[in-house]
Amino acid sequence: MDAVDRIVPLALEAAKAGRFELVRAELQAALAKVPEHCQARVALPVDLWDALVGPQIDSWGLEHDEKARAAALPDAEFDWPAGVLFALAAGLSVPAEPETETVSGAV
Repeated sequence: MDAVDRIVPLALEAAKAGRFELVRAELQAALAKVPEHCQARVALPVDLWDALVGPQIDSWGLEHDEKARAAALPDAEFDWPAGVLFALAAGLSVPAEPETETVSGAV
């Protein structure tokens, strides 16, 4: 997580200056190296979460702004697992549909 901590101030300044794309790959690479059991402890400013996952959420036709999301969908419908958002932020692949478990022998 040290690599993430080092790049966050630069990434935040770049995002505020409209130049986030200059640091996106470096921040995503640092995030991708965070072990899964440590991901919940990664604290990124909202501006960086927005810069990292906002374009993908927009491409799905969903609102990523908190106020717009709250007005459009009940919380329960937009309660994504943290791992999905972290994977998006890190530039990792996200399954199109959640995996489901099947029970063998169920009738």
